[in-house]
Amino acid sequence: MIRWFFEKLRNLFSTEVPAALAACEFDCREVECLTKEFLTCPRRLQKAEALKRLSEAEPTNNFKSQSSTLG
Repeated sequence: MIRWFFEKLRNLFSTEVPAALAACEFDCREVECLTKEFLTCPRRLQKAEALKRLSEAEPTNNFKSQSSTLG
């Protein structure tokens, strides 16, 4: 019961920020942007490109390379 109460309370004060808006939410001094400013914002575009590259990067598979050297 207490756990449920604290989870509800936490959800009132914290919400997850979508990755696409993280640069705006955490790395920007502007409080609000017009649509045109948002679409052309270099800071947001740079962060979005970095996130895209990160998500497209192939994870390394160390287990596969180790098992091939074991025999």
